Amino acid sequence: MCDLDYFKNINDTYGHVAGDQLLKLFVNIVKKTLRNSDVIIRYGGEEFLMILPSITQVQGVNVLEKIREEFSKSSLEFNDTTISCTVSIGMLEIRPKFLFNEKFIDKYLTLADQNLYLAKERGRNRVMF
Repeated sequence: MCDLDYFKNINDTYGHVAGDQLLKLFVNIVKKTLRNSDVIIRYGGEEFLMILPSITQVQGVNVLEKIREEFSKSSLEFNDTTISCTVSIGMLEIRPKFLFNEKFIDKYLTLADQNLYLAKERGRNRVMF
């Protein structure tokens, strides 16, 4: 689960058109990084879920760190202004053989969300797992 850092400030400062373009920039970076089997879902506002099936925790962290780093180095040119943003990511590894249970989807989302909030508490622009 990820959330663009201080996104509300971007919408308030530059407007929702700029915010929408920044969301598109983020999604394009994610799509360039993810495999065909991976999924990105807009969960709300500036929050997204990424599902990376059949991947280890170490591999997942590497993918998410690459996304985080690429987005932090990118910027949006909007009305003669350069807009930059970062992303905080909370990761949860689910091992289907041992942990997956359809009844626990809400629990998995809660755990990923807790890791996201931990990333924000520890300074943002990071991946926590």
